[in-house]
Amino acid sequence: MTSIHNSQRCPIAGLYGIPGCGKSHLLSKLKTQLGEEKYVYHEESKVIGTVPAGDLAGFRAYREQAIRNIRKNPKHGCVTVVTGHFMFWEPTEPMGKIVCTNEDLATYTHIFYLDVAPEVVQGFWGQDTARRGPCPPVDHIRAWQKVEKAELRRLCHEHRIIFSLLGAIKMLRILLEVFGTTTKIPISGLLSIISTRHSNTGELWWRIYRQHYPSDESDECDESDDSDKSDASDESDGSDGRECPLRRLFNGPLGYSYAAFRQAVFLYEEAADDQKFGEICEGVASNVNMHPEFINLLWHVFDDTCVKAVVVTSGIRLVWEKVLTRGGLSDDIKVVGGGRIKDTFVVTPMVKGALVDYLRKTLKAKVWAFGASRMDLGMLRNADQAFVVVGEEANRSITMDEALMDEFTNDRFRPKQVLLPPTSSPRLDTKVLPITTLDSQMNASISGPALQNAHRDAGRYLALAYLPNVVGIEDYPIPRVQGHHVTGHRLQGQHHTTIIALMRGGEPLARGIYDYLPEAAFIHAKVPDDVCHGHLHNQKTVILADWVIDSGQTVAKFVRHIRKLTPDVRIIVVAGVVQGRSIAKLSPLQALALAIRVEYSVMAA
Repeated sequence: MTSIHNSQRCPIAGLYGIPGCGKSHLLSKLKTQLGEEKYVYHEESKVIGTVPAGDLAGFRAYREQAIRNIRKNPKHGCVTVVTGHFMFWEPTEPMGKIVCTNEDLATYTHIFYLDVAPEVVQGFWGQDTARRGPCPPVDHIRAWQKVEKAELRRLCHEHRIIFSLLGAIKMLRILLEVFGTTTKIPISGLLSIISTRHSNTGELWWRIYRQHYPSDESDECDESDDSDKSDASDESDGSDGRECPLRRLFNGPLGYSYAAFRQAVFLYEEAADDQKFGEICEGVASNVNMHPEFINLLWHVFDDTCVKAVVVTSGIRLVWEKVLTRGGLSDDIKVVGGGRIKDTFVVTPMVKGALVDYLRKTLKAKVWAFGASRMDLGMLRNADQAFVVVGEEANRSITMDEALMDEFTNDRFRPKQVLLPPTSSPRLDTKVLPITTLDSQMNASISGPALQNAHRDAGRYLALAYLPNVVGIEDYPIPRVQGHHVTGHRLQGQHHTTIIALMRGGEPLARGIYDYLPEAAFIHAKVPDDVCHGHLHNQKTVILADWVIDSGQTVAKFVRHIRKLTPDVRIIVVAGVVQGRSIAKLSPLQALALAIRVEYSVMAA
């Protein structure tokens, strides 16, 4: 079967499901709630009576002509919804007879499959006195549905049709949201955020979903983005040996098209309701740590009234909102992304490029863009200054080098590369793609770059000289170029440590500590409430970093807040300057120690 689709034409949606699943009832509800001014409805079951029983050839021919007329004579500006059948299968037959035609696959932009429990189908079937023949057994209905769902999903992906598999109640909500809203894309500033771990949040979402809800995932829901990590490996997502749905989807016929990104949204809708979706996003966000360099950049942006920033993601908006919340930036940085139908739009690589183009040409703004994968190339190409974020080789897109070289044919495209972490090996020839740092691109902060560097050096010194005595050290294997390992040492319990930079004075100091605790969580906080329970979940050590402790009141407030969230965590305060009065008798810190019966550690440069 072949099909050709025009992405500009009006949507034509097929509402599929086996006989007796409730398609006609759902179509009637849609008609009531959406009206008939901008919507056209066709019910296939009304034409079945015009074809003699058993005449499948006649039925296919009638249906083929009817769907051809719908495609060739659309009502301008309207959405068309058509109920349809994929196959008929008598219990006495070894296999059903497919009645879906080439015309169907050439016509539909969407196919929604009404997935109803076989027992419910039996009940509907029995209530319909006009239906011919007895109701099939439950096992037969189940087998029938399984074949239809698998084949329809496969054909839809091959023919660039968006497919979704949903129950009746959720189907009605989704259809109303899909066809009852207008796609809008908010525009402000532009920035792509790269995390230190698990930057492919889409794959991580599906991994957590399978771990927590292994029995919920349907047999067919095995395909569904926010990075092109899929081109870095063809292996499974690591959870149960199965390929990630996103990876299969984007490596399939749809590629990185609008239809593919839209299909990914429907996969999320199939898998989880809003509550479950949010819970999984929370789990994903807790596994994502943004590079401190990016967090520092965002804080600089926040303090500059002339500069705006927005995170643009082709993946899940809610995940990145939660990540920014963990970094204390949720109220300052907006996220452009999707993940749910109610978000009303998806961000494709083309949309990223268009956003930058709009900002530069229409709003006359100067745009910096940061990206790490080929999906960011349009955005990078159109920016005034492009920064290619280069991570460790095991985690980077393997197709990016070739794609970048193709872009260098554009004389205006002169990107720089930012290595995160700084020990990462560079991409391409550094004469072609020069290395820079985020620090060197930012304006001088509090009292200039030299002072920042001195504070960071102080953090490194305190972490190396004093932290081993408090947290201890552990052995770990260091790979050698000869192929064997030698035993090294590092600070203990990094995965269970959270570093909190008290903004803004404590940020450079905290970054210096982080240099020796690269696997710790790193967050910024202006006030105690910026620290939430998710920051401290399963953590054993919290390091509070501030450059100057004067009276000790600020630190005391943070300690009290942290103790309320997790009473048993160890708290270490690191500072550059500690005034004597802050730890003297009757000081806030001494009073705190007596009131909640704790010992505290304070280190100062």
